[in-house]
Amino acid sequence: MARKKTETIEELHPEVAASIEPDHIHDAGKMIEQEAEDADHIADAGKMVQQEKTALAGPTIYAGPTLPGSVLVRYTTFRDGQLRPHIKKLIEHCSAVGKMIVPVSKLAETERKLQDSSSIEAGRFAEILKHFRKGA
Repeated sequence: MARKKTETIEELHPEVAASIEPDHIHDAGKMIEQEAEDADHIADAGKMVQQEKTALAGPTIYAGPTLPGSVLVRYTTFRDGQLRPHIKKLIEHCSAVGKMIVPVSKLAETERKLQDSSSIEAGRFAEILKHFRKGA
């Protein structure tokens, strides 16, 4: 059986082939590299989320302010990161509450950061105070 000749793009569509320049091929290569790099970033983000879940699998502690009515008291600890339903509801109303529940091993670091008024942790602490002061 005779082999069929494979036609090149130039033979099939000369108008398209004429418009392809070496820069276009180089740009396409860059785009493919960028997509591969983006996929790596997504994979890295997935690993970070998994590490965060693992970090919260051990004992955790609430480093935020005591909430009105002692609904959540500062330095409350949670075994294996398990939160009671009423704590989960608090987090739904004010996400900063959940972000102030940290692994016990990170408490000292969190406390140091709370001393710096420009830190993210200090901002979260203030956000919680403001949120619950309003009675939200």
